[in-house]
Amino acid sequence: MILKITGWNNLVSGTLNLEVKENVVDDLLSREPTYRELGETVNYPEPFQHIPMRRLAYLYFKGTIYFRNASEDVLFRTAENPIKSRIEAFAAVKLRESLGLSDEDQIKCEIFG
Repeated sequence: MILKITGWNNLVSGTLNLEVKENVVDDLLSREPTYRELGETVNYPEPFQHIPMRRLAYLYFKGTIYFRNASEDVLFRTAENPIKSRIEAFAAVKLRESLGLSDEDQIKCEIFG
């Protein structure tokens, strides 16, 4: 599904978890997502199978992450019942490596739509 939405040839396993201010998640919840995925259709491994149902649905938004002089296209994700201080970023590359990120780095995110 993510490859189809983005047109990427590859999707790196896992996400980059981003700590954000609550108003960022509130803003995302007010927008029309690029894609909405029902929690009941998401399969998480043991012992985390309950998480997608608790989140109700996952909302995906196209965007870009910028750090220093580099950038990468990403697909941001939050949930209808979100963790208010976190969004996730999916990418076709390992974002930590391609952008040279370390824990606690502050990045700029642009979300389309």
